Amino acid sequence: MNRIEHPAISKLLLALVATWAFAEASFWFIAVDFLLIPFALTYPRQWFRITLVAWVASHCGGALYFLFCREYLALANTILNATPFVTERMHTYIIDLYDHHGPWGSMYQAWSFMSFKIWTYEAVRKNFSFSEFFPIVMFSRIFRLFVVSWLASFASKWLRDIWCANKVLSWTLYSFVFISSLIIIES
Repeated sequence: MNRIEHPAISKLLLALVATWAFAEASFWFIAVDFLLIPFALTYPRQWFRITLVAWVASHCGGALYFLFCREYLALANTILNATPFVTERMHTYIIDLYDHHGPWGSMYQAWSFMSFKIWTYEAVRKNFSFSEFFPIVMFSRIFRLFVVSWLASFASKWLRDIWCANKVLSWTLYSFVFISSLIIIES
C-alpha cells in the first residue's frame, strides 16, 4: 500500500489525542478510547504512535489529578459527582476492589470502562501513595489503550475503506454507539 492510502496522522490530530487523554484523566468525561478507535482504523500503521501519545498524556493528566485530589479532595469530590457517566455504583465497585486488593485493585481499571479519574480519586481517599498506586494503574492502562488500538488497527483491513468513504455517517453512528454504551454502563 502506498502513502496515499495510509497518510501520516497530522500533528493537530496527535495534539487532539494528547489533550483529550490529559483531560479525561482529570475532568473530561469521555474516554480517549473514543478517538483511539477511529484513528487506529484510519491510520492503522500508526496506531502505536497515536496510543503512545494518549498514554503519555493520560499519565501526565492522571499524575496532576492525583496531586489535585491530595490537596483538594472535597473539591475533587464535588467535580466528580457532577461529571456525566459517574455513578455511586462505580465508586462502590472501586472501593470494594481496593478493600480486597489494595492498590493492585487498580489493575481492573483496564477493562472496567470506568473513568480513570474515579480510580485515582478513590486511591487518594484510601491514602495510597503515588508510588504504589500510579505505576500499577498506568500499567493497567497499557492493556486498555494499546489493546483497544491494536484491535482497531487490525480490524482496519475490513473496516477502513467503509469508514473513510463515509466519514460523517461513520462518526455519527460510532458516536451514537459509544455514548449509548456509556449510558448502559451507567445504569
